[in-house]
Amino acid sequence: MMRLHSVQLMCLVLMTCRLPFGPVDGAATLKIIETGSAKEVLALLAPIAFPIGITTSVLTGRGINKRFSALGAFKAGFLGRVLLGFVWLLIYKFAKTVGGDQPGIYTIIILGVCCQAICSEIMFVSQMAFFAQVSDVSMGGTYMTFFNTVANLGNKWPSMLMLSLMDQGPFIFSGWETFVELTTICSIGGVAWMAAGGRLLDRLEQMNPSDWELSSPSSRVVTEDSMELINQVKKRRP
Repeated sequence: MMRLHSVQLMCLVLMTCRLPFGPVDGAATLKIIETGSAKEVLALLAPIAFPIGITTSVLTGRGINKRFSALGAFKAGFLGRVLLGFVWLLIYKFAKTVGGDQPGIYTIIILGVCCQAICSEIMFVSQMAFFAQVSDVSMGGTYMTFFNTVANLGNKWPSMLMLSLMDQGPFIFSGWETFVELTTICSIGGVAWMAAGGRLLDRLEQMNPSDWELSSPSSRVVTEDSMELINQVKKRRP
């Protein structure tokens, strides 16, 4: 599978596209708590964002291939997540200035969490839709499982890396907080990734179905004959 150029490019995208979100995913909540926000209140944000995520998933699934392409939606969600990196910086700065226990801060945080849930769900649903489009049907669920595994790895390692770097900075800008520095650098890097990765996503979407196929023509014939035989057996059953 990894010998296919299309699969290699897809893995490259999946392993790098969430690096710009690493500081926010790994440390934003901890930094907000340091400003004085209550852990109990922040813990309630996940249930609030849950129905929004479900609604976004349904709407995105219905819109793909009708109003926009799968990777087109992925790019929109990615751009939203990059912009939210700058938004979380402003939220953190504001909470640090006025105090994180103010009611207005919680309202802003809830809005930020909801926007983040929307963008994340758009990216997740669109990438799953693309996996389903390009997967070689003769391989069953192996293709989907492989891409999902790579996507999960690409989703986890950036936040773990950034969290481990929080106590070691600043790295470039002397006097900056490490969280602010890493979030700024990664968000700007996300804009750069969009410039290069956007063209790569367009290239992936324009590839022919044969570029994703693992099986040879002869094995596909065998698979088609097997499916036809199975259908005949089903029809003969009482």
